[in-house]
Amino acid sequence: FVTWSEARERGAKSLIVAETDGTLEQWWEPYVGGRSEDFAGVIRAFLEEAPAAWDILFLDKGKMGISPNLAPRLRLSRECFGMPYEVYEWTGQGVAGAALYMVSDRFLLRFAQIIHDIGLDMVDAWLGDRCNPNVHGPVPGGQFKCFSVVAQELKD
Repeated sequence: FVTWSEARERGAKSLIVAETDGTLEQWWEPYVGGRSEDFAGVIRAFLEEAPAAWDILFLDKGKMGISPNLAPRLRLSRECFGMPYEVYEWTGQGVAGAALYMVSDRFLLRFAQIIHDIGLDMVDAWLGDRCNPNVHGPVPGGQFKCFSVVAQELKD
């Protein structure tokens, strides 16, 4: 919450958040399938091509939390990448965790009001529910538009 607030006060356009164990070796490489040397370039490519109304890009999930049979929303490819990367809409599907993710200025401008309206509990579960429009009940979900990035192995 403090990190988000400080980024909002500074007028940040985006913010990468990593938990103490949110390393590329522990999350980006095994779950996204990406190369650590591609990380910064993938971030830049996503920011250049991102959907206009994105809130969160998970950098630690890969395909976990993506609806089955969902087509990618974006394909990120640069000559310097070891492989192309695809971006999928992420709705959680019961997957929690927030070890490594990026938020947009849209998220930074909206999160405080959402917390005011519905409260805040464990951040990873809270983010997961806010990304899932299928969460119903007294505290419905779906307030944020979320995505996850997945590396695609090059085909010969």
